[in-house]
Amino acid sequence: LLSGFARASPRTRLDTISGWSFELRRLLQAGEIDLALVKREPGNGACIAKWEERLVWIGDPLLAVGNDPVPLAVFPSGCIYRERVIRAVERSGKAWRIAYSSQGLMGVQAAVASGLGISLLPNDAVLPEHRLLHETDGFMPEPASELALITIAKKLDPAVQDLVDYLLASLKAMKFT
Repeated sequence: LLSGFARASPRTRLDTISGWSFELRRLLQAGEIDLALVKREPGNGACIAKWEERLVWIGDPLLAVGNDPVPLAVFPSGCIYRERVIRAVERSGKAWRIAYSSQGLMGVQAAVASGLGISLLPNDAVLPEHRLLHETDGFMPEPASELALITIAKKLDPAVQDLVDYLLASLKAMKFT
């Protein structure tokens, strides 16, 4: 989508950054960026647009049985998925430990696929080699999280508004919204 916008608007300078949602929010507050696409708890503040993100448990159900703590494959502190998985395991009364932590999705996916731990990920991040875990495995469904396009500006600069319009129209055409 971003490269499509850059081609469609060659006179608009588009600088992008990828980062954790908490860091993108900090950059917004500091005025260093105009927009951010963040993962968050549903309805957590104002936004330009939002999309539901269904979450699923993945891993080997045998990792959750026995007296040992449940090994978790997670992202760093501050990540919504990490916070969700820890709270959910604690609510179930099970002990847990961080068996694997990664800055990137591919690392968590690989850790789960190789049997290092259990994780909670967006449905679209499940790989063919992953096994979905259900209530029968001791993992209750988690409510969806949310992707949200946010800004702190009261009124967007025209170039930023053009980007927002382009993104929303493109996502609608893709039937993402």
